[in-house]
Amino acid sequence: MNLLTVGYLALIVVAFYFLLIRPNQKRQKETQELMASLEVGDRVVTAGGLFGTIERIEDDLMELRIADGVVVDMARSSVVRRAERVETEPAGPEASDEHPHLESGDVEEPPVHVDDESAADESPAPPSPADKKDE
Repeated sequence: MNLLTVGYLALIVVAFYFLLIRPNQKRQKETQELMASLEVGDRVVTAGGLFGTIERIEDDLMELRIADGVVVDMARSSVVRRAERVETEPAGPEASDEHPHLESGDVEEPPVHVDDESAADESPAPPSPADKKDE
């Protein structure tokens, strides 16, 4: 082997270290710090996408309140991050100006378009086995 080949191999090893190994070690360290810093009352997001508030922590197990009256046991390692707190203002009259026919909290359904020609071509559905039993 000549010196140039050894230099290329060393360059590849260094590139692998900085592109693959080092970022993974950094991510793992951040995850360990997050797990160690979890406290009761923290709002978190789990790997399954559940948002909840930590009610109790015991070793590697925690109780997570995901809704009023709903508390689930989860592995502490299932937490992927702390949830951002978003303060929302209550919906007032100015919030419903865009859709005055909606009450606060209602969701507007998207309009449904029915093509009259294709609807006329469709034949009625055949009777189900339950309908035949009634006859």
